[in-house]
Parts: sequence; C-alpha cells; structure tokens
Amino acid sequence: TELANCVSVPVFTSSLMQVPMAAQMLRAGQIVGILTADRSSLTDELLSKIHIEHVPKVIYGMENTLFGQIFVEQGAKELDEGLLGALMEERALQMCAEHPQVGAIVLECTNMPPYGKRVQKATGLPVFDITTLTEYVYSAVCHRHFEGGE
Repeated sequence: TELANCVSVPVFTSSLMQVPMAAQMLRAGQIVGILTADRSSLTDELLSKIHIEHVPKVIYGMENTLFGQIFVEQGAKELDEGLLGALMEERALQMCAEHPQVGAIVLECTNMPPYGKRVQKATGLPVFDITTLTEYVYSAVCHRHFEGGE
C-alpha cells in the first residue's frame, strides 16, 4: 500500500499477492503451498504486511539445495537448469506428499518461473508465480479487444 500511494500506476511487488485468490479457488479443507528460495525470509511480519497470515497454507524453502546456493547464498557459479528444475520438482512433490491437502502452489521467488511448468506437470496442481501475476495485471490495464464489444 505504501508504494501504491506514491505512484499512479498499479503496483504488484510479489507473487504472494495471489495467495488469497488461489485459496479462494480451492475446495474446503485444501490449502495453498508456497515454494520460496529461503523459508526464513517469509517471516510472520512479512506475511502480515501482505495480508496472508490467516490464509491456510504451508511454506517450503529451497535453502540447502543448489537453488539456494545460487539464488540466496550466491555461492554456486554454475547454473544447471535441468538440476534446478529437478530440485524444484522434488521439493514440490515432497510438500504435496507431506501435506496432501495442498490444492495450488505459489512460487514466491522470481527465479522460479522457468520451473513452474515442471512443478505443475509433476503435481497436477495450478501453479502461480510472478509471471501469472504480471499477465493478470497486464490484462486488466490493457484489456483485450473483442469484436463488437467497443
């Protein structure tokens, strides 16, 4: 809200803004699974600031993996796309196995969208990320033209 008050354009700063919408799409008893680069970065204070502290969810991080080394610790030098995709898929499947009530997944980290399709194929669940949010906002700002609908 602070940023939005300072500018005259729509502000969307995190894919986590989609968590409430994803939760509303689910059946009773289902929850949203969140994958993040580093679980410790999603503090209670942050979840409260983006108004998702009470949304039924589970959060899994990619710390202690090559993904975490590359994007959080910035220690690894080589980017192995296949291995990163496999690690994302593995963590998503682990989350779903340990929490079978997960009905949708939100990828929090902006480095995760390249692996979203792989996560979706492995889990069979809807997957949201910063690109789905961007496309959603874009479609509202630049509405599609329909013949005869002017």
